[in-house]
Amino acid sequence: MREKLKHAIPILIVLQIFNLFQINSLKRELEMLNTNQGHSTEFIRSEMNNIYNNIDNIIRQDLSLIQDAEVELGDLDGDNLQVELKYSLTPKEVRDNTKLFLQFEGESIEMDRVGNSFSKNLKQDIFSEYNYPEIIIKEKDLLKTTEDSRIVISDLKEKIFLLLI
Repeated sequence: MREKLKHAIPILIVLQIFNLFQINSLKRELEMLNTNQGHSTEFIRSEMNNIYNNIDNIIRQDLSLIQDAEVELGDLDGDNLQVELKYSLTPKEVRDNTKLFLQFEGESIEMDRVGNSFSKNLKQDIFSEYNYPEIIIKEKDLLKTTEDSRIVISDLKEKIFLLLI
């Protein structure tokens, strides 16, 4: 019996070591699967957010009164600390009597019509905090108001200083 135990103990030790290696291997594989699942979940979440954002943008564009909108920085007047802003807007619906206005803090400025588009160059104080114009579309006695994020400049002085650098 002792003779059998002498041979069985080394075999059991070898099997135990083999089992420990197998357990560690399974543990690493499980950790790798968990990491991959986390990455896959984050990728799916990101893709879902992109889809929601795309749908949201499509709905906003579909409901918007404005087809195209753009604002560009023009010439800088360093003496008066002003910059020229070039606004260009194209409404979705344009009739012969359509007029567009940009409204800044209650002051309405009529835009110039060129075909079906409207444009206006305005001087803006570089340090102005407010540059969120409301768009007013006037057709006869009917007024429609809207806003468009494409013509909003959130930090004018930062954009100008970046151009100067």
